[in-house]
Amino acid sequence: MNISINVKELYNTINNLKPARSAWGRGVQTYARMILEDIIEYIPDTVETVADLKAACLNGAKDWKQYAEGGGGLVYDHIIVNTLCTPSEIKRFKYKEGGYRQPGPGETWIDVEARALYQAWELIKFEAIKQQARKDSALEGVRV
Repeated sequence: MNISINVKELYNTINNLKPARSAWGRGVQTYARMILEDIIEYIPDTVETVADLKAACLNGAKDWKQYAEGGGGLVYDHIIVNTLCTPSEIKRFKYKEGGYRQPGPGETWIDVEARALYQAWELIKFEAIKQQARKDSALEGVRV
């Protein structure tokens, strides 16, 4: 039996999660809410499978890096930094003249955002699978 995923219910579940303890974790939760807010606008209330949900979340991109590079995420370095980093990390990355240093050699803030988006997707997927399992276990007691 295929149990559909209610996207609005999934958004409410993610929105009501206990805030993560780390800045990174809170940022990942922010990205998860942002992704679901974006797709609620243009898809039906439910999707049939986790694969359908992922396709809707990626919005035509092949992966989270392409999604981030295409502007699906937060776009500007300062917004990404403020979403994912602690105040001490923000201070460490900030230039005195303004702007932010890249996070590491050969890495951009868009790369960091892509990692956070992937983790946000994993959170969404985990909660979607839990939602399906709850519905499945509720249906087990019902005989058709």
